[in-house]
Amino acid sequence: MKIYLRFLRRFASIDILLLTLIGLMLLIYFGTVEQESIGLFKVQEIYFHSFWYWYKFIPLPGGKTLLLIFGINLIAQLITRSNFKNFKKIGINIAHIGSIFLIFSSFYLFSYTTDGSINLLEGESVGHYKDFKKFTLTINYSNYSSNKNILYQFPIDHSLLQEFNFDGHNIKVQKVLENCLLKEKKRDDFIGFASQFEFTKAIQYEKRESDLCLEFDHQSEGQKSKIGIFHLMPRIQSLNSDKSKMTFQIENLTHSLPFQIKLIHFKKEYYQDTMIAKSYKSIVSIKDQEKEFQSTIEMNRPLRYKGYTFYQAAFSESSNGNLSQLSVSKNHNNEIPYFSSLIISLGLLIHLIIVIFNSRIKNA
Repeated sequence: MKIYLRFLRRFASIDILLLTLIGLMLLIYFGTVEQESIGLFKVQEIYFHSFWYWYKFIPLPGGKTLLLIFGINLIAQLITRSNFKNFKKIGINIAHIGSIFLIFSSFYLFSYTTDGSINLLEGESVGHYKDFKKFTLTINYSNYSSNKNILYQFPIDHSLLQEFNFDGHNIKVQKVLENCLLKEKKRDDFIGFASQFEFTKAIQYEKRESDLCLEFDHQSEGQKSKIGIFHLMPRIQSLNSDKSKMTFQIENLTHSLPFQIKLIHFKKEYYQDTMIAKSYKSIVSIKDQEKEFQSTIEMNRPLRYKGYTFYQAAFSESSNGNLSQLSVSKNHNNEIPYFSSLIISLGLLIHLIIVIFNSRIKNA
């Protein structure tokens, strides 16, 4: 018991709390600066949803690590320093418990929230979104003899060397690399693009060519080919024979929405005499079976519906019109942070009432 209390007292140190807060400030600073160059989703993945990240050559604790230390520190302080028998401290203790609940609920949300994106032209309606972190090996297969034209999509597990089979063809994954670099190197055993380049893993401070690179063996009727592709590859890798033709791509995994979302109108405003956007918003329509309603999505004003949150992320202009880029977050427990905040507010309110009550007694 003494060892247990000694451990808790060490973790309840104010020094640990201050170092954690400094780490969180650095995290927010780097994440804010990097958002302009690598985008919102990549910032979340590298800085806030990770256990560690790189600054130059220095590894620093990521959002998950800092939240975990922060939460343990608050628990240790609650156990070793709080006086539960003192009625005057009941409000502070409740707020303390609410803070711990908020931190660990945030940790839970980081781990189980699905993030993705939707690109919509005015008048366009979709019932799905693209996952930002998960990918599929997409194979468009055409068999000349049977006139088959089939699209196969195999989810890619980053931690496994998977094997896929279809219509007498075998795909065996040999290498999966996240955040990869392309280095010029002649490789005679590969076909296509990968015969001229080698895929290597990038560390964070290097410039990445792609989020995901894949090398695999394709085998059919005794013929074997080595193929390498990467996400957002500018030229689609194909493999042709007398009997069939197929193309290989890495695409973002598609998730279905339980409703349709339609972009009715996109509105943007610029600063005077410049082409710098001042504000922009999307007027959308949600159609859910017999129910249909309109809503406006703009900066700091997301749309929340059925566990999904839609944010106005960006926009672009094309010959087809304005393209609104929405980020999508799926989280069916998004009320947890509000409940935690309610506990904290209740604790602070009780503490304020007790302080006012005691002050009036002293002045009476």
